[in-house]
Amino acid sequence: MATAQICALRHKGLIDALHRPSHGGGIIFQQMRKKIKAVVFDMDGVLIDAKEWHYDALNKALQLFGFTISRYDHLVTFDGLPTRTKLEMLSREQGLPFELHELINDLKNLLKA
Repeated sequence: MATAQICALRHKGLIDALHRPSHGGGIIFQQMRKKIKAVVFDMDGVLIDAKEWHYDALNKALQLFGFTISRYDHLVTFDGLPTRTKLEMLSREQGLPFELHELINDLKNLLKA
């Protein structure tokens, strides 16, 4: 994931701008490197509980197609599962078309940002 994000930033020219001395980026990047002591990634929700963000974003995406997950079901049944697993369960249990999975997952990711 981090590699993909770096590639995306590089593609947009953001990382390269930091390295280009002609734009002052080389100096800025060197100064930033000296000041940054650590980078923290919260991959399991210890620092930030994003459960509500995921719930809200997924429901907003699902509602576009006439589906929802109740707060109770989200906490009891779906909590902690990957979005793709949640969508598969909704397809089996509520008839969500499998063809919508990728679109709903993409919409959810856009809506939580």
